[in-house]
Amino acid sequence: MSRFRKPTDISEKKRDLQTDTAERLEAIVEAAERAAESVIDDAEAQARRYLAQARFAAEVQAADIEFREMSVYELPSLGETFDGITCVSDVLNHLPTLEEWEQAFRSFHRHLNPGGWLFFDSMTCHGLAEQDAYSTNDRASKVLLLGVIWEPATRRSTMKITSFVPVEGTFLWERATETITEWGQPVQEIYDRLARAGFQPPERLWPQGEDPEKEERLAVLVRR
Repeated sequence: MSRFRKPTDISEKKRDLQTDTAERLEAIVEAAERAAESVIDDAEAQARRYLAQARFAAEVQAADIEFREMSVYELPSLGETFDGITCVSDVLNHLPTLEEWEQAFRSFHRHLNPGGWLFFDSMTCHGLAEQDAYSTNDRASKVLLLGVIWEPATRRSTMKITSFVPVEGTFLWERATETITEWGQPVQEIYDRLARAGFQPPERLWPQGEDPEKEERLAVLVRR
């Protein structure tokens, strides 16, 4: 029977409401993702787009979150300190040099209360090297070409995404291209920069293999 039948009890009614709400949220998120994919511009505009998506998600979930747009180098303008700071989704991998990583670490350190913690995760050089590949995703509605090039000498990974989407009402296809660049850094040198920024010895949360350089990701908790 259809899930829209008359509920026979309160638990069934609640289950139907949750299903309907989940479907609505999924449709909204998919629409937002499609809109985001159609905008191809520079990295700064891309960051603003991600921030807009985060604000939208918070609004949908009725979450009380304050969003501020700024560079990791400009955190002193906050004028506040916190018990904890998280830096995830490979943000640090977009900083080309260890000097810039240290600058970000110093900025985080200034905005932590005594004993406060910083959690960050990033791709390792090994993890970025493992992504060196080309792939094609061919669907009826779109074609997606993905190429990732790893350059060991500069520890730079460049991802180029090209999509072809049919233009409604025509026999034409619209092409869009986006390039994303990330850099890997030696794990021990990252630890050294944390120490220079004033942090205590780091704790590697996961993965917990003996040699972090052989892992694809680095997840670290460190205290002020």
